[in-house]
Amino acid sequence: MVSQKLASGLDSATLLPIPFFILSGNIMNRGRIARRLINFDHNCDGSLPGSLAHCNILANVLLRAISGSSTN
Repeated sequence: MVSQKLASGLDSATLLPIPFFILSGNIMNRGRIARRLINFDHNCDGSLPGSLAHCNILANVLLRAISGSSTN
């Protein structure tokens, strides 16, 4: 009975996207897509004051746009 409840708890639709986000992150790292996005962002605003924060925010926006995640 315990194993049945454990298996039914893991069958939740809210937990289903977690492995897919991990998989997409691994694919982006292996394909060097993430590194290219960060380099592009650094070239766009690398000379501005506080550019590390700008690069971080813009890189996250671009990666979210690719992965399709949102903050609804």
